[in-house]
Amino acid sequence: AEVVRYADSEVTIRVDIAQTGILVFSDLYTKDWQAEVDGQAARLYRANYAYRGVIVPAGNHSVRFRYDPLSYRVGKYISVSGVLLLLLCGIHAVVSSWRQKRCAVLK
Repeated sequence: AEVVRYADSEVTIRVDIAQTGILVFSDLYTKDWQAEVDGQAARLYRANYAYRGVIVPAGNHSVRFRYDPLSYRVGKYISVSGVLLLLLCGIHAVVSSWRQKRCAVLK
């Protein structure tokens, strides 16, 4: 096996094996890691109590581990929602101010 890419949230490994086996990657297992074999989602296993493992069929394959924590996704949606809410409040304030000035001019 050859590590092609190693980043904080993603690891890509090229594997060439003669028969189906389990690739054990000696990096900490958490439920927030996801695995793909040749771009298709694969089940991630806890291997040797602490590491990540994935079943790889015989042949030449690309295995990708991707870190995608739920807390990050929830935080991202909350942040985007907050920015949109502030933007809407700002638009509302500008429109209300414009209407009040317009009504004052018309009186």
